[in-house]
Amino acid sequence: MTRDPAHPRTQAERRAATQSVLLDATIDCLVQDGYSGTSTRRIAERAGVTVGAMQHHYDSKTALVTAALEHLAGMIAAEVVIVGLPDGRTDLERGKELLERVWQVHRGPLFAAGIELWVAARTDPDLRASLRATRGGIGGVIEDGTAVLFPALADDPTFHAAVVTGLATLRGLALQGFVPGLDPDEAWPETRAQLLELLGPFFSDDTHE
Repeated sequence: MTRDPAHPRTQAERRAATQSVLLDATIDCLVQDGYSGTSTRRIAERAGVTVGAMQHHYDSKTALVTAALEHLAGMIAAEVVIVGLPDGRTDLERGKELLERVWQVHRGPLFAAGIELWVAARTDPDLRASLRATRGGIGGVIEDGTAVLFPALADDPTFHAAVVTGLATLRGLALQGFVPGLDPDEAWPETRAQLLELLGPFFSDDTHE
């Protein structure tokens, strides 16, 4: 959408736009260069801003990566949760669609960026604290989103345990994608069937309106 020149962006809008570009650039760097290769200078170059302009918004790599982690969580929520699941279907059908969405996230760049942060957090206490605050990034967002999409199960500890088990399974399978010659998508149909066997009993066959 073209901006009306008669109504230029406010300072707050310009600030938000710059921050969004920086956070997207940070995630791109994590995916392309890994955490160790992600520097503030490289992020600034990818974002098309000066290092000084970047430091006006984020005064350190830790601050920038922490904000990028929250941005990453929001992007995952948008892909998996905010769009919602279609009504007019049974909870089991909606559960199957959610499972597919979550798998696609694990096969995309957002998962790769998350893995870089998880590995780096092993030796970075500040980053580890940030991950803890977001309950692990991807996993925490999906757990919370599942509770929102299926509120009747939100307080069921056995369902929560099953979701955690399912996420751990997806994570482990998706990690194979980082090894040349291994294709986790080949194993996905069988894994999906096993996860549906685990999660299926929690879902109703009644149509969700």
